[in-house]
Amino acid sequence: METLVLSLVLALSIFISIALGAYTIFYCENKEKDIFVSLLFFVVIYKMGYFFEINAETSDGAFVATKVLYFGLCFAVIMFFIYVAEYCGIRINKILLAILVIIAITNVIVVWTTNSHKLFYLSYELDFTYPVRSLSKERGILNTASHIYVLGTTLATVGMLIFSYISKRVRKPPWLVPAGVLCCVVAHIHYFLGLSKLGINAVPLAMSVALVFFCICVFKEVTYTDELTGIPNRTSFLDLSMIQMNRDKKAGCESYIIIFDIDHFKKVNSKYGHPFGDKVLKALVLRVKSMLRKYDLFGRYGGEDFVLYITEINKKHVLELAERLRLALCGKDLNIDGITINVSASFGIAPVDYNSDNLDGSIKLAVEAMHMAKKAGRNQVSITSKTSSSSDDS
Repeated sequence: METLVLSLVLALSIFISIALGAYTIFYCENKEKDIFVSLLFFVVIYKMGYFFEINAETSDGAFVATKVLYFGLCFAVIMFFIYVAEYCGIRINKILLAILVIIAITNVIVVWTTNSHKLFYLSYELDFTYPVRSLSKERGILNTASHIYVLGTTLATVGMLIFSYISKRVRKPPWLVPAGVLCCVVAHIHYFLGLSKLGINAVPLAMSVALVFFCICVFKEVTYTDELTGIPNRTSFLDLSMIQMNRDKKAGCESYIIIFDIDHFKKVNSKYGHPFGDKVLKALVLRVKSMLRKYDLFGRYGGEDFVLYITEINKKHVLELAERLRLALCGKDLNIDGITINVSASFGIAPVDYNSDNLDGSIKLAVEAMHMAKKAGRNQVSITSKTSSSSDDS
């Protein structure tokens, strides 16, 4: 009876995970989307492996299911790690990520070939002692190493979360994220120590809870994304920029705010209609995004105003970037719904002031520089060397 109930719970959770993945793919647009879907994929494989293990009739059948289970688990923990890092705005070292992937692949190979070397399992047989059947294994030396890898990666994820709450340089996730990770840590320790009286591996169930929590966070992110263009809205941009500002302040590098406004855009809306104007904005946003680095921040400030936070750049290069963006917008006509138009923009640039507690002053100066560009004839770039603190002093 217990096996039947657990099987139904696992089947339902697998179905929900697949449904969440499909919904996320088709209806969500944010930076954690692809990572969350990848996480769902590996967790579904993990849960399917456990489902087949508890319903296996032979030891060999249960071991095949265990192979599937470990394939999902080894990569799921990496995706948990990447998801939390991305959510908190923490850049993962590529070498570290490569090491984790190599360990995961090695782990899977060792499990799948354990019959030939006995390093992972010395022996195994289907155990009917507990209400829920499972594969009873005599652990080899690499089995403990595998658990250390899984638990260690999960604890590193916990460490990132703790860091995110005590540091001003990264984004603080909602409590649902650490709650989900904590569920997985407790369940893994519970399983490794063999504390379940029913023989149940609680890790797949804990992962299901964590995924629901993460899913809520992913869907909540939609409220921080501009619905039309898919880039961060004003609130989200300012939050992310403050995180980057604190990083840059500690690193001692130059950063700049760029504001640009589409010239005569109200005339476009008046002549062709707002739906046409929306398509123009989407097309222009795609042009700008294609010219930015991965870590540059780009958001919609309001209406036809857009804002960028450009990190690790000097005055000469930020001017060159703004000029390239200006030419990208006006240098090629847009063809939308059979209508060809040429659109330009006016750009204002101001340095990020690390003596200030926020970006309000820098954004204000960038807006003033943008208005200077408009007064000078539009379709131009204007930069100010003033900082918000120096303008306040004067």
